[in-house]
Amino acid sequence: MRSTPPAPQRSGPTIPVRSPGYASPVHESSAGAAAPMRAALDAELARLERVASRVLSLMALASTALGLVIGLTLSAPLGLGLAALGAPLALWFFAFGHALSRGRVGPKLRVVGTLVEAAMPWVAFVITAQRQGPLYALASWVPPSLFFALVILSLARLRPRACLIHGAIGAVALPTLYLALLHPELPADGGELLFAGPWMQLSRAFTMLLAGGLSAMLARGLRRAIGRAGSHVRAQDLFGKYRLTREIAQGGMGVVYEALYCPEGGFERRVAVKRVHPHLAATARFVAAFREEARLSACLAHPGIVQVLDFGRIDDSYFLVLEYVEGITLGALMRRVRSAGLELPPELVGHVLRELLLALAHAHEGARDPDGHPLRVVHRDLCPPNVLVSRNGEVKITDFGIARSLSDAAASLTKHVDGHTGYMAPEQARAEPFDARADLFPLGVIAWELFGQRPLFASDSDAASLAALLAAPVVPISALRPDLDPAWDELLARALARDPAERFARATDMLHALDAIPGSCAPAGAERLGKLLRELADVPSMLPPRPDAVTAVA
Repeated sequence: MRSTPPAPQRSGPTIPVRSPGYASPVHESSAGAAAPMRAALDAELARLERVASRVLSLMALASTALGLVIGLTLSAPLGLGLAALGAPLALWFFAFGHALSRGRVGPKLRVVGTLVEAAMPWVAFVITAQRQGPLYALASWVPPSLFFALVILSLARLRPRACLIHGAIGAVALPTLYLALLHPELPADGGELLFAGPWMQLSRAFTMLLAGGLSAMLARGLRRAIGRAGSHVRAQDLFGKYRLTREIAQGGMGVVYEALYCPEGGFERRVAVKRVHPHLAATARFVAAFREEARLSACLAHPGIVQVLDFGRIDDSYFLVLEYVEGITLGALMRRVRSAGLELPPELVGHVLRELLLALAHAHEGARDPDGHPLRVVHRDLCPPNVLVSRNGEVKITDFGIARSLSDAAASLTKHVDGHTGYMAPEQARAEPFDARADLFPLGVIAWELFGQRPLFASDSDAASLAALLAAPVVPISALRPDLDPAWDELLARALARDPAERFARATDMLHALDAIPGSCAPAGAERLGKLLRELADVPSMLPPRPDAVTAVA
């Protein structure tokens, strides 16, 4: 039974920035990843605009030269007309490209440039009609070819509005010029020719309008496709440093990926990336809790605690970068041990408990804020799914999602019941004030279950688990494991006391009691635990793991 903790009331240490461009000490961008993608795309298109202006300027110069050649060899009126059109256009596009390179082209000048481009085919059409006659102008391929070339150029520059302007001006200019200038000048039999008839001009006008509209839709679609592709790439390559390689687990809160940390310098490091579902990222209260998890976890620098390396946001989802632990959860290990019909020796159970107690001692007493004050972090959800066991036998606590810092005395009061019902301390289940002793109770449950190879309080429903947690008698572990030293009964009875006053006061006190039990210390506990994990690698679990509890495990 889990509920979201209230928003934190105090500030604390921040997590170092690992990516430029963010004002906050934590990765955060109100515009998400779309704004940088749009800015980069606009910058590339601006370079393309400058190239297009140079190309159009060269085309206009070529048209001027061709006009001069035509004027000297074939038709002086037509050649001079083309030269008169090409020379000023060459100057215009040269000046426009220069203004683009200086960043002096605003929206108005850009519209003027589009109108100049859109007018080019129809100025050429008028010149051809005046110099060579209406039939020659209607049959010439130059104006329509120039029209479609400019539409394609606008499409290539991803300018949907320019495509629409070209299509609209062409659809209006052709029939208007035909009716106003060409139709009265057509010879008597010219109107009977198919290409010179009024219906053909309407058909051409409709084709131009359709070409401009379709090109505009395609340009807009390409922009969106590029944006989506960029978002997908950024989702796989977070801030250019984290490349997601495979999905590890998925649950109600989000997805955990194995990823590669690839900074500049050529080296790589495996990490785990925990990404929150977008619908949860839209909830301010959840985001505040996720930030608090990152803040507290970043302060817990201990070998027995999974390290938080980074925190940030990509698109509409938050992520947490964690130390990668190659192994399985303690819950999965317990299921495999049970499936194999094994009993864990007391020295291995002692090793697991000792590692957990050392990590809790650091969280409760060793962790400090930037001012040097103790944070006194209580995990509040210590359970087998939130403990990782590596292939080398390391034991690490993870998922401080509902952890609470007790550095503020009022922070121990809560109106929410958080945690797994089969493992939470009774005072936590009753929503009463709690302190660090609330983490020692679930440690007693875990120890009992490691020996007993069966749940102590957990049942098929939260209600049944809660009832057993609050009232069910605890069977002494010696009744199940008569081979154990009687001191184990005393240790577990004190850890499992429902009254916090009867429990160990601190994790270090429980650690001293553990050290006093004969045979509870393995000379090479990590090596033996890692060997057991490797031996059970092919043993199936009796029950499926909880995917939402896996934080950084292969």
